[in-house]
Order: sequence, then structure tokens, then C-alpha cells
Amino acid sequence: MFRILCIFAIGIVGSSYPMTRELSTSPFPINKVDVIKKLNNMGRKKTLEEVKAAFKDVWGDRYIYDLITEENYVDMNTPVTVVCSKHGGKHSVRPSDHIKGIGACPQCKSENISKKKKGVIKEKKGKVFGVGINDSLLPVGCNNVAYRRWVAMLHRCYGNFSKKHPTYSVCSVCEEWLVFSNFEKWFEENYKEGYELDKDLLSGKDNKVYSPETCCFLPQRINKLILTNKGRRSNIIGSSKKGDKWESFLSALDKDGKKIRVHIGYFDSPQEAFAAYKRTKESYIKEVAQEYYDNNEITEKVYNALMNYKVEITD
Repeated sequence: MFRILCIFAIGIVGSSYPMTRELSTSPFPINKVDVIKKLNNMGRKKTLEEVKAAFKDVWGDRYIYDLITEENYVDMNTPVTVVCSKHGGKHSVRPSDHIKGIGACPQCKSENISKKKKGVIKEKKGKVFGVGINDSLLPVGCNNVAYRRWVAMLHRCYGNFSKKHPTYSVCSVCEEWLVFSNFEKWFEENYKEGYELDKDLLSGKDNKVYSPETCCFLPQRINKLILTNKGRRSNIIGSSKKGDKWESFLSALDKDGKKIRVHIGYFDSPQEAFAAYKRTKESYIKEVAQEYYDNNEITEKVYNALMNYKVEITD
């Protein structure tokens, strides 16, 4: 019986061999793309329409998909060519990766980091600091500049920062900016690399709300120059007791970002020292503002606010 089964098995193998050989010597050329497509059709394969729709759900208008056609679309693991609408250029990416949020453009890399990588800011109860809504379809990590600034702003108002800096305990973010995409749009229209977010210059020192109307971006040199330290100083601003006199001085940053301390003079009272400090600082602010404006490094709105800036004894 065993011998009969073995002969039967050999017969089957032998009979199948010519079929295989016949296929391999077929005079018709085998199109690799067509073969893969047929194999994919054995299971459930996403149509090109479905794939492009999925891309759009994740990336919106960030990429252009016109170069992907029925002729060159194979499957989810075969690279396709996409075009970055922000920076231009053609880039290759696997559809399965692109749908997961992995970008193709090197210049967009910082905006497309996977949530699985380190540095992602975890959101409690689905919201950042219990209030912020990250509605971006991208898996945005903390290495994204707009996202970092948004989180830092929320941290100042609703995180532990306000406990260490009581003046921020009464600050808030406008309802519009509690949604990340709204802040991101404003950020992309106004941000300059290295500049800092300020909420006081345009709206006044008593402003407590971060919003598109009250905020602007300032170079660090200017931002430090108008920084106030209410509640954290024992002397009147710009004055220091030296024996029986009061020294007036100005602390600032120079063009290279180095700290400077300019001696203004000695006076009989802190009020006189402050008056000299006020004149010197307001004049210096105008000088710096003119320098940055002439070099097209600040907006006209920021320039005007600096030219009208007043130093107060309570700063």
C-alpha cells in the first residue's frame, strides 16, 4: 500500500513539472506590475481612489498626488511619487507609511515625526494641560516648532509654570488658540526663526490673554529689553543703593546677544535714579527699534509700539 502511494505521489509531481516548465517558457512577456496586482486581488486591496482619499485625510493639501495613476499604483508597499505642495520636489514613499503619517519631503521631516519616537508630549485626558486640543491629523511631536510654542504657551497659563511664576496664574489663552490648527496657521504667517512670542507689547503690560490680536514675535534682544519683573524686585527698577547714593543702570543685550550693563549715574534718591533710567531706556528702545525696522526685521506694527513704549516705575 505504501509503495502504491509513493508511486501515486511521484506521478502527481511528475505531471505538474511540465506545467511549471510550460509557464516559464511562455512566449508572452510577464509584466511584474500586473502579476503583483493579481496577487493583491486575492485579498482585499485598496483602490487608488481609496488610497488617495486616505492620504488626504492624513495630510490635507500638504502633498499633491497627481503623479500616482492606475498604471503605476501597485499596492500599499510599493513606493509611489508624491509632490510636496509646501517646498516642491518629487518624493518617493510607501503608501502604507504615508497613511501612518510618515512624510516624504525632507524639509517637512520635523513636522512629521511618529508618535512612537521619543519626545512626544503626552496629553492628559486627550487634551494638553486639560484645555488644549491637538486637532492636527499629523502625529506632531515636540520637535515641531509651532507645536512646541503652542504647548509652552499653554504651560505658562495652565501648567506648573504658573505656580512658580504667580503673575501667569491669571493669564489665559483665547478660545480660538486652544485649538492647535488655529494657532499653527497664525504661527506660520507670523513666525521668524529664533523670535519669541510676546503678548504685552501690542496690547499693554496688563494684558493677560494670548490671542492673534495681542501677540507678536520679537527678537530676543527686544523681548528681553521690554521684559518686566513685577513682584520680583526689592528696589525701584533701574536703581541700586551704593553707599549713600543710588546708582542708575541699564541691563540689556547687545547685537551679538551678550549681556551688557550700562552705568548711567549716581543720584540722591531712587526716584531720581529711575527718572534717568527711564529716559535712557526709552531712548535706547527707540534706537534698537529703528535698527531692526530699517533692516526689515520687525513689522511696522511692532516698530510703532516700540517707538511709543513707556517705561513705568512699577515695571
